Amino acid sequence: MAADDISMKMQSPHDAEARPEPAPGAEAGDSNSGRRNIVAEHYVIEDQSPIGAGGMALVYRGRDLRTRRAVALKTLKPEWVVDPGARSRFRHEARTMAFLAHPNVARVYDLFEPDDTSQPWVVLELLSGPSLQEEIRDQGPLDIDRIAHLLSQLAAALEHLHGRGLCHLDVKPQNILFGDPMTVKLIDFGIAQPTGSSPLGKGESLFGSVAWLSPEQAAGERIGPASDTYSLGCVVYQMVTGTTPFIFPPDTDPQVMLAAHLTAEIEPPTQRRPDLVLPNWIDDIVLDALERDPARRYKRTAQFSDAFRGAMEAETPPDSTVPLDHLPRFDPRRNPTVVFAETPRVAANRHSRPLVTRIGTRFLWKLVGILLVANLLLAALSVAVHGDVPGLYRPTVSIQRSTRLRVDANVLNVRSGPDQESEIVTQLASGTRVTATGLPVGGWIPVRVNVDGNDVDGFVSIDHVEALPRSGIDRLADRVEELIP
Repeated sequence: MAADDISMKMQSPHDAEARPEPAPGAEAGDSNSGRRNIVAEHYVIEDQSPIGAGGMALVYRGRDLRTRRAVALKTLKPEWVVDPGARSRFRHEARTMAFLAHPNVARVYDLFEPDDTSQPWVVLELLSGPSLQEEIRDQGPLDIDRIAHLLSQLAAALEHLHGRGLCHLDVKPQNILFGDPMTVKLIDFGIAQPTGSSPLGKGESLFGSVAWLSPEQAAGERIGPASDTYSLGCVVYQMVTGTTPFIFPPDTDPQVMLAAHLTAEIEPPTQRRPDLVLPNWIDDIVLDALERDPARRYKRTAQFSDAFRGAMEAETPPDSTVPLDHLPRFDPRRNPTVVFAETPRVAANRHSRPLVTRIGTRFLWKLVGILLVANLLLAALSVAVHGDVPGLYRPTVSIQRSTRLRVDANVLNVRSGPDQESEIVTQLASGTRVTATGLPVGGWIPVRVNVDGNDVDGFVSIDHVEALPRSGIDRLADRVEELIP
């Protein structure tokens, strides 16, 4: 399923995705000006042509009949209304955005979904400005001081999201809209996932954002705030140079583009656009956010923003005639800003013994030893009970008969046969654990599910389940069964 890029704003005539379509699922009514569509009894669609469109959804300009406030009304296209996965993602995006409260995140006002078959609607803040993608396309690279201002807003929005244990995973210029020329807001949280989880969707679901995709997302590894930092680095690279870090012809195989994030070297911005005469620090600051190894990037998006602004403010003073290329490179981690006070605020007590000496180094070493033993015992207990140590040790698990599986999709269909055309037997919620009854068959795994007290056999997609390691308790139970028939 392709990523759904929706802009809650008026679309440019050059936007090929914006196509006139009638408003689906709304109630028709009469007014002095003719027919109008009413949504959820008190929202009116003011124009039958959508102002935004994507792979699964449409956005219409509307108005709240109670407050007279202009709003954006987003809904699924008719062909996706009865699809459980599409509805789940639509609902997930609305609830995630409603969970956030930040001036640089588009606000959600209302969610209307009476049942699982009717047309769902989400009421959003209406943003009339262009997207960052359109701004770069029409204006070219942005000024450095404007980039610093916009970067600080985007970093703050992502910090707010990360502080709630979530990662956006789809940071790109199309998902950044202008409220005014110096204010941006982040949208489209449809694939936001908890920190530490695996990327949502495999294969084609990543292709729509491949130009801004982090290497760990491309490799299907665990994601974290550093994943959004990489994507934000791609956005800043594009604001600086006018192009994405990797440039490919339109018909390039997405797998080739994914491989570039994993193996190719990124051309420094000053080399990509020597005609812009960019400052010499821009390469270090931007490329640090684009490190292939997440551990080598900025730990937080705010650090990226602070480094960019700090380097900009540390440039050649306006009255200096020294060529910029002759100045030393600025590295905020090696050259922190130091503020000297005129007089010490607190006088040092030179006659007191150091705290470590007073407590005693022997006691500290004993405490360290106790903590080490306690951690080892906890790790052993985790292996015995769960079969792994979260964040430190997770064995490779091959799917065999009796392998425990955990559902990692919001809603997973259990079908009667190993194909998409087979009848749906039942549905499983995210986190549900089932047991494999055999080996995978063409991307499908036979499983047994308990439905209302009865065991039902069926097949689930291998892309939406995770094999769990067997714990020491599981192995002991198997051994007992062997010894005692």
